[in-house]
Amino acid sequence: MATVLVSVIGTGSRTRGEYETTRYFFDGETDYRETSVCGSALLRHLQDGGRKIERWLIMGTEKSIW
Repeated sequence: MATVLVSVIGTGSRTRGEYETTRYFFDGETDYRETSVCGSALLRHLQDGGRKIERWLIMGTEKSIW
């Protein structure tokens, strides 16, 4: 069975044309993952934990800047 990661991109800064960088922590980790897209931090976390993600689907809301 394929493992698929699904994430959503919402509103970014329309004036700067970018998403704000944020630090993400998972499962009580003391180290963080810094990125502007939560799904990419989660993807790296799962891969670092040995999970094989075969597909990553990213959906944008109507207000996303892409």
